[in-house]
Amino acid sequence: MRGMRWLLLVAIVAILGGVVITYRASKKALEAQVPAKPRPLPGDLNSAALNWHTQETPQGHLHYDLDADDYRQVKDSSRVDLRNVKLKLFSQEGDTYDLVKSASASYFTTERRLVAEGDVEITLNVPIEGEPKRQLVSIQSSGVTCNIDTNTMDTDHPTSFVFEHGTGHSTGASYDPGSRVLVMKSQVQLDWKPAHPNAKPIKIEASSLIYHETKSEIWLTPWGRLTRGDTVVEGEQDVIRIHEVTGADGKKRTVIHQVEAVKARGSDSYPDRKVQYSADWLLADFD
Repeated sequence: MRGMRWLLLVAIVAILGGVVITYRASKKALEAQVPAKPRPLPGDLNSAALNWHTQETPQGHLHYDLDADDYRQVKDSSRVDLRNVKLKLFSQEGDTYDLVKSASASYFTTERRLVAEGDVEITLNVPIEGEPKRQLVSIQSSGVTCNIDTNTMDTDHPTSFVFEHGTGHSTGASYDPGSRVLVMKSQVQLDWKPAHPNAKPIKIEASSLIYHETKSEIWLTPWGRLTRGDTVVEGEQDVIRIHEVTGADGKKRTVIHQVEAVKARGSDSYPDRKVQYSADWLLADFD
């Protein structure tokens, strides 16, 4: 009888030992699967995230799309600091968008504006589907503010442009996609490539420039100057009119076809003579 009790006691101890060993092994395995605790947020942040993304689609129409590799919301503020930023501002028609890229930017959620103090690259009118039919306008600048509600962009910093017909630069620029108006604020220069390969390029200089895309007009205010080879035309409140032509190869190109100016003056230099002229009002046609 005593032997039976002893064997029963040994069996109970063995079972308990097995249970303890199994429990410890299971506990260790579960602990290994538990993800590491996240680092505590710095005291100056409300939240942080990686691969952050947001977009707005009022009434089913995509208005903007914003993503960043790193997101940090500043404590007690509407400011969100972002890194490797891509902002897409969609047109009202919904077939194109303006792309804004920057290594870093701050998004002010209450004011709904994105501010990038460093280098910024902007590409206008990127098609949502298919390849662009012509070279897109590319803008390089810094200190750019983007208004999310109006899709407008503005800077007072040096800005350079690359477009289908040449290059340009200015100090400060703004763009309103709603009215399709591009403003080059000061110290403007455009180098316009002619449509014909044998034609001379045109240099456009101005105190400031306003490009009305819907009117196909370039306004130079309060003064402007056009230089083509040895021909110079300058005046006040200049209006350059452009239009699209189809070349012999079937390709469409935009060309300068007319210049209007107030208090104008100009000159033409030839090997045997030099012509100078002036007028209260001038209208010049370009062939």
